[in-house]
Amino acid sequence: MTEIEKRIYMCYTAYDGETPRLALSSISKQDFLNRSFAAWEEPVVISPPNLGDKNGALFPEKINNKYVFFHRIEPNIVIDAAADLEFKKKQFLGFEGIILPRTKSWDEVKVGISGPPIKTESGWLVFYHGISRIDGHYRIGALLLDLTNPANVIARTPYPILEPETYFEKEGVVPNVVFSCGQAVFKDEVYLYYGGADRVVCGAKIKISFLISYLLKSNQKKYLSS
Repeated sequence: MTEIEKRIYMCYTAYDGETPRLALSSISKQDFLNRSFAAWEEPVVISPPNLGDKNGALFPEKINNKYVFFHRIEPNIVIDAAADLEFKKKQFLGFEGIILPRTKSWDEVKVGISGPPIKTESGWLVFYHGISRIDGHYRIGALLLDLTNPANVIARTPYPILEPETYFEKEGVVPNVVFSCGQAVFKDEVYLYYGGADRVVCGAKIKISFLISYLLKSNQKKYLSS
């Protein structure tokens, strides 16, 4: 979920049993805090028909006077911008692949966004999941993107920052999965909420300053894309 101008927007995957698509709904911040959840607006599907789309996230502020979305057209993380958030009939997100799987890496099969980007002085900090071709495990990494042009990748973690290690991450409905859809920021710490093996909800935290320092030190072109 993303807060913009005292309104909370939620991107989620809408699935009709055939094709997963991206949907968007919103609620005022006050109604949300009051737990008046009946006030959520009627959702609208924002991705094209007959095209599988998941893992949506809305940036927390406009960039170049437009609303910017991340979503996932398999196997890539893609980006698009919209002039408004109305999404009238037959108005759908487009896509431009910017984060691609990397060959011979922990994120070789496909990648997908976790939660909304976090604004820092160094750039947009983004968490994402990737799948290994060797063992099929889901792991989590991080990206640093340009503040004014988020299609520009500044840095990308060469190795996962979170992977299945405990029994509740390795054993469950879908074994060997850590999968995050959101996070919370408290000063210099980010709390990452994630699912373990599609069975339990877990949490992990890391200092933002430490992670950005690690990202910048890992800024080597061979790590950015395939």
